[in-house]
Amino acid sequence: MDSTLGYRLKLVRGKATQQEFADRMGVDKNSIGRYERGERLPDADFLARIRQSQAVNIDWLISGEGEPSSREGAMRPACAVDEALLAAVIDGVTAVRRQMGMPSSGETTGRTAARILNQLLAAYENAAERRVGLKLALSQLRADLAAKKAEREKDKPGSGFNRG
Repeated sequence: MDSTLGYRLKLVRGKATQQEFADRMGVDKNSIGRYERGERLPDADFLARIRQSQAVNIDWLISGEGEPSSREGAMRPACAVDEALLAAVIDGVTAVRRQMGMPSSGETTGRTAARILNQLLAAYENAAERRVGLKLALSQLRADLAAKKAEREKDKPGSGFNRG
């Protein structure tokens, strides 16, 4: 077993690509590669982000001593959330609802954003594909809301389209 910081960092990264991990950690992909190859040591800010977002015991990451997970690991969710993607989904849902003149509550936006985020995570492998998928999902949301709006207009009294 390799006992370098770079090896342990690869373990922390798991199945995520270097680019995905770099995006989550707020560094350049090349920095992740240099850390993993032992060409460069991560700075304190990076280590703090690893500790906070991945619940990693920094002593273990640096020296290999102790347990890999910090005590906060028990409180950590089962998977890490791509904060940038989540923010883009929420912003997109909010913007589409506003464009369509549809009321929006935090719960409505949250549920719609969660559904779209889950679809993106299930359907696409990397961040670039998910960004494209988000555009498609928001286009579909726009079409769905337009259909709902048209249905409501049709059902309004005096519209000439009333049922029964």
